[in-house]
Amino acid sequence: MSNKPSIKRSMADLESAYAKKKGELEQAAPPQRRYIVQDATTEKLCELFRGNPNGLLQFRDELAGFFSLLEKPGREGDRELYLETWDGDRPYVQDRVGRGSVHIEAMTLSLVGGIQPGKLKRYVSEAQDGAMGDDGMIQRLQVTVWPDDIGEWVEAQNPPNKEARERAYQIFKWLDGLSKLLPADTKDARGVGVVYFDDAAQGVYDDWRRQLENRLRGKELADTPSLEAHLSKYRSLMPSLALVFHLIDLAARKAPIVGNVGLVSAQKAAAWCEFLEQHARKIYADEVAPGIDAAHKLAEKIGAGMVRDGDTVRDITRKEWAGLTKPSIVRAGLDVLEASGWVQIQLTRSENVVRPGETGGRAKQVVRLHPDFGGVQ
Repeated sequence: MSNKPSIKRSMADLESAYAKKKGELEQAAPPQRRYIVQDATTEKLCELFRGNPNGLLQFRDELAGFFSLLEKPGREGDRELYLETWDGDRPYVQDRVGRGSVHIEAMTLSLVGGIQPGKLKRYVSEAQDGAMGDDGMIQRLQVTVWPDDIGEWVEAQNPPNKEARERAYQIFKWLDGLSKLLPADTKDARGVGVVYFDDAAQGVYDDWRRQLENRLRGKELADTPSLEAHLSKYRSLMPSLALVFHLIDLAARKAPIVGNVGLVSAQKAAAWCEFLEQHARKIYADEVAPGIDAAHKLAEKIGAGMVRDGDTVRDITRKEWAGLTKPSIVRAGLDVLEASGWVQIQLTRSENVVRPGETGGRAKQVVRLHPDFGGVQ
């Protein structure tokens, strides 16, 4: 008689015992101190979290590649993990066959990188259309800036400021050892430091929060749901920035860790939120000011003679120019140009000009250019 079933059971028992022992050894291993990660699987990332309770910084030079990686079939779990790291204080357990279980008290991850404006616009547009990106990932990238045109290049004449560099390094070094500097009476049951606003700073926060909540509940943002979702996360961004400014100030002065977050730090944080909102409006420009980006693109095409007098919205859409592939977007851009006097939009049926709302078949939307751009006077 064959004893294959018993051999299989024995192998399964051995593999289970091996995985358990391996997990115990990994848990007992000294932590691997890290600050920055660049290309790590979520399994390895969880191992690094366990050994670095202060958190990690993930640096990706090109965020578009990172986002596309998270959208691949089978990587949905990876995406969820990154979303959960945003709070910075959630416990997490990862169980893997052959690797055992990894227990993390709190996952904390910062994400730093760059992305080309066109790719970011495309990603935001797809998220707004209900693609995988419609899960709050973009809204979590709150300290995002969209610079204006950098202008003409000018060669730097000043040498590197070594004193400023050393000062910044010392601040980072001080912050890295912060957990050891915290007095015991400032820590919660988990050993995490707790700091409050002082009375003046609390007043600034209360006024700022009241204004934000009224905006989120009012009509101002009703037509811009993506921007509204982005600004709703400022509820935690403002106090987080205030704490960062407070700690940097202590580190720069090498001051003892006493007192609470003060007025100046709270005011700086509120000002930064106002600054970052202007950049967020650039990210969601197609929602905030529909047609502006399309109008710029169409103006370039008109100036280059690529849009002719008498072209229809359908003609333009069929050319499949970047950012002008949807009739609704093309029409929104033309509406902006029409308001600026560049074009006029005529609705035509055969040879007859018709008014909006008339029946008798579907009317064409015909572009009539201003004479300065090749239109007929």
